Amino acid sequence: MKKILILTAIIFLLAIQFASASMQILNLTDKNAVHNSILPIQFALNNTGAAISDVTLAITNMSNSSQIFPITITDISKLSIAANGSQIYTLNYAVPKYLSKGIYLVSIFALANQSATPISASKAFNIAVNETPSIDLPEVVLTTFPGRNITSSFTITNDGNVNLSAITFTPLIVMNDTNNRTIKLSLPNLDSLAAGQSKVVNFNVSIPENQKVKSYSTTVKIQASGDSFNLNKNVTFTINLEKKYCKIGNVC
Repeated sequence: MKKILILTAIIFLLAIQFASASMQILNLTDKNAVHNSILPIQFALNNTGAAISDVTLAITNMSNSSQIFPITITDISKLSIAANGSQIYTLNYAVPKYLSKGIYLVSIFALANQSATPISASKAFNIAVNETPSIDLPEVVLTTFPGRNITSSFTITNDGNVNLSAITFTPLIVMNDTNNRTIKLSLPNLDSLAAGQSKVVNFNVSIPENQKVKSYSTTVKIQASGDSFNLNKNVTFTINLEKKYCKIGNVC
């Protein structure tokens, strides 16, 4: 953190003291992005004066504009720019996970030496982060025996960048056998789930005593809402019934 703060101070100081009309950042346009993604950013550094050397680049943190991070230049040929020349730079910018919908102002800074004099250039642009509602819930598999009334649990995660509310779970397929004995699956509703939040959900499974031993499955529809959207997702719940054996090895 100290290194970041020192770098921030140096870059701003140089940008104020040594801004040069001969070096400009060009072709940098506003971007659209989603949270938890890598955003390619391309721009040109144009030089209208004498040759430039020792080019260094930095960019502000979109979630905290007071922080500035260096941009690594791996191609050594781009560390200098010929007189009246230009170079194209591409960086992969990490959009933070769970960053909320909004328009974020980001700045790129360039520092260099021109005829033994430090010069700098900067340019700001906007990154618009879109709303991306999403729920993570893997398939639920439970193995048990007929005649049991059990409570189990699963973990649901809001892995989008928007808060969810009014979360409901609705089984869509009846889990019954050829004698129409039915496994009952009871799931509670959730009032809310903040972006990035996980919750453990307890659910109940009631199995008739003589339920046929086999594998049963149902599709559970998950519904949630936000300020400007409705989210739907289907997840498979599987109940595997096994024969129950007594200690002496006989089927009970």
